[in-house]
Amino acid sequence: MVPVSGMAGLGVAALMSIAWPVIAYLICRERMALRARNIIVGAVCFIVFALVLEGLLNRFVLVINPTTAAWFNAHKIGIVVYGALAAGIFEETARLFGMSLLARKEEGTGVAYGIGHGGAESILIGALGLVSSIALAVLLNQGKLQSVLAHAPPGTVEKVQTQLVHLTFVTALAGGVERASALVLQIALSLLVWRAVKNKQPLFYIAAIFAHALFDTPAALIQTGFLHLGTWTIEGGYAALAALLLIVLLPRLPARVQA
Repeated sequence: MVPVSGMAGLGVAALMSIAWPVIAYLICRERMALRARNIIVGAVCFIVFALVLEGLLNRFVLVINPTTAAWFNAHKIGIVVYGALAAGIFEETARLFGMSLLARKEEGTGVAYGIGHGGAESILIGALGLVSSIALAVLLNQGKLQSVLAHAPPGTVEKVQTQLVHLTFVTALAGGVERASALVLQIALSLLVWRAVKNKQPLFYIAAIFAHALFDTPAALIQTGFLHLGTWTIEGGYAALAALLLIVLLPRLPARVQA
């Protein structure tokens, strides 16, 4: 059985995931103009590049193509490198494309794009993922999880069940905290690519790709079993990095955007 407190924690974390982009917008709009158009461009580019295009490539490479699928199954470290670089390339190219060709170029473009990009991720991956976990928890408590996931890959039901039955209110909140850290990182990366666009300095775009890949690597190492850390250990590390970025960026935000 999944404890009620664990499901409540998932619900609160889902609400947190929705709230973070709104909070970021309310804080930043006092410092600069945040055009709705640029926020929408960020959200749409994230959906097209990260969810659709990257998703199609991942499915082809990791599932459909027998040669590459077999290689990655035999070389888990390859999945880590591929996954981190693919995320970096697709998402930072989305920023480059969106801010170069679609966004209105002005003082707050980088921040507005970052709120849209990171906000879409926070809601579509964070909040909806947590709501899906709540639905799975309900199915588990009703004894229907096995039948609903009957066609899932081997071991999926056992893995999901193990994760859910050990949920507590506090551990469930990690998903909401993760979304806050990720949003800060997404805005920071957007500012980096915005500098590449505005000042015509492509090295900042390349730097953003590798920074993004570096941010994603610890989580990928944990998912593939190479790194064993508690949930709050890894989330605490990301939160500390996000806090450092906030300390550095917030006092300089208008000047950084105008540079």
